[in-house]
Amino acid sequence: MKTSWITGLAIGIIFLTGMCARAFDVSPMTVEINAKAGNTYVGEIGIFNTAAKEERLKVFTRNLLRQRDGNYVDLGDGAERSCAGWISFNSTLFTVKPDGNAPLKYSFRVPDDARGTYWTYIMIEGTKRPAKPSVIKNKVQVMIDTRLRIGVRFVVNVGDASSRKSEIKSFSVARSGDMATEKYVSHINYVNTGDYFTKTKGYIEIRTIDGDVVGHEEVKEFASLPGQEWDLKVPIEKELEPGAYVALTVLDYGGDSLSAGETGFTVDQ
Repeated sequence: MKTSWITGLAIGIIFLTGMCARAFDVSPMTVEINAKAGNTYVGEIGIFNTAAKEERLKVFTRNLLRQRDGNYVDLGDGAERSCAGWISFNSTLFTVKPDGNAPLKYSFRVPDDARGTYWTYIMIEGTKRPAKPSVIKNKVQVMIDTRLRIGVRFVVNVGDASSRKSEIKSFSVARSGDMATEKYVSHINYVNTGDYFTKTKGYIEIRTIDGDVVGHEEVKEFASLPGQEWDLKVPIEKELEPGAYVALTVLDYGGDSLSAGETGFTVDQ
């Protein structure tokens, strides 16, 4: 059995219940680990109290998945590809002094039969703080309790990730609004159909019906967990003359092949 130390990247989610100042910070906000079944891994996440008061923090896990509309859904404790049950912490309750810091240390062992990507979110939740409302003359004012919660995305890739899979379910190009002055926008419905975490990027080409390339747009890199579906919108910046066009999109998700889609559209007079 092998034990390894982990470092992470910096992407995650922040939840604020009400409007409040950031009382603490966390780094990294994404931990991504390429692991082997049967091995044990250890690492730490830094917690930094940026407030002038002592901060009491609670640590727990949530199996969250971002949906097509941008909202997160909690998959519950029995989520199929959760690694929450693997992870142990040095503590789940912390008290951090003003301008101080504390290491959240974790360890986990990958099960012998694990394969693919597993994930969870490590949640660090702060103390409830009353948020003072702005002063508005002759209006009722209400004090609202607020609490900062930061989610660290924790991703474990187990085994050979060469079998990544993805699918472009639909691809279209249309005006972004009813007005003739509105730009055309490409719409890509993309889903990670494999068992591995992917980082996908690509491009869109606009061609005339004669095959001449008249426009090119980059699809910026985005991360996708197994089963995650995205509705991507990429504006066509090129001012297109009236006529018929063909749009081609190619996405590279790190697998053995590329995902591609093609559609025709017409620019009216």
